[in-house]
Amino acid sequence: MLTARSSRHQQVAAGVRAQLDLHLERIRRALGFETVFIARVAGGERRVEAISAAPSSGPALRPGDIRPAQDCPVVVSTALRHGDLFAGQVHADTVARPPPFAAAQGVPVALPGGALFGVLGGIGDRTDAAPVLKEAARVIEVILDILRHEELMAQQVRGMIMHVIQAGLFRAVFQPVRDLDTGSVIYREGLTRLDDSLETDVPQLLAEAHAVGAGPALELAFARAILRAGRDWPDGAGIAINLSETTLHSEAFTEFLSEEAEPGLTVELTEHEPVSDYRALGAVVERLRAAGVSLAIDDAGSGYTSLRHILDLKPDVLKIDAQLSARVDTDPEALALFRFLQRYCDETGTLLVTEGIERTEQLDALRAIGVRYVQGFHVGAPRGSRTSGDTPDIA
Repeated sequence: MLTARSSRHQQVAAGVRAQLDLHLERIRRALGFETVFIARVAGGERRVEAISAAPSSGPALRPGDIRPAQDCPVVVSTALRHGDLFAGQVHADTVARPPPFAAAQGVPVALPGGALFGVLGGIGDRTDAAPVLKEAARVIEVILDILRHEELMAQQVRGMIMHVIQAGLFRAVFQPVRDLDTGSVIYREGLTRLDDSLETDVPQLLAEAHAVGAGPALELAFARAILRAGRDWPDGAGIAINLSETTLHSEAFTEFLSEEAEPGLTVELTEHEPVSDYRALGAVVERLRAAGVSLAIDDAGSGYTSLRHILDLKPDVLKIDAQLSARVDTDPEALALFRFLQRYCDETGTLLVTEGIERTEQLDALRAIGVRYVQGFHVGAPRGSRTSGDTPDIA
């Protein structure tokens, strides 16, 4: 089972890529070139894809650029000088063309075993650049070997995540949010439990998935399982699912929303990553509300959750983290904070939910200041189905 190793490998890969960028910049300065880049050559498609460049906004290939090989003078120039390596990599008629302008210079870059990876080159007038580029290419070949290993690791993790999804190695459980005045359930938060065979937990698995770009797929698989199981409850209480900002911005979520949105559904925005763009996230929230879905800010007071979340996103539900509620019956300042938050929610029409309720004393303190909605083991532990029962005595 791949666990924290995958995240560590992703950090290593990011560091190696940064070193690649720095190395290219050193080459550019040493040669006095206008630009230097490394590009992967895809022979079957006769195209090149820029992997890194210095400067990144230069006039030649920029990182992520893809173009026909014959349209890149540096690649054509290198192919003309190393025809045996580039056989089939560019159109046959390219070799019959006059050499490209002299300022385009490059050398081949190989993978372990000698297979062609691509070209290291750039634009500059220095006539003795070839030896410098060849020496630099040897260093880059080592870097590329490390990146190749990291990509293989990422592919393994993505494969493991897809197996978890396809094999359904998880199940939904539900923890109620209760009304202290009536004892009724206003909605249930859907949570996920993993199969014991995975030998990891949900936060770790999600971290691994997000590190390799599979986070939205995993989160939405959890969400669909929760919604399927949530329909078994007969009391009509709503269901909440936990999703990250990354997932809310994904195309997969757009499809999910069109298929699964229904009255009573709440999306709880998790606190495990900082919000990168409040304007864009606000647009997603508008789409949620247009589909009849409510927004909750989860674990307010911990992680990356900030007051700006509340002011900019204007959630329907504000959930206060258990670390704050743990002191509400013993710390007057903590109680004062909850009194302030309840007043804010009363004035804005926001539902205040206090998480982490584990003692009667917490309930008594919260009742005394008008806090009405709570969640925690003392008022309802996570249960797998409606037959498990979730109706403790909270009088």
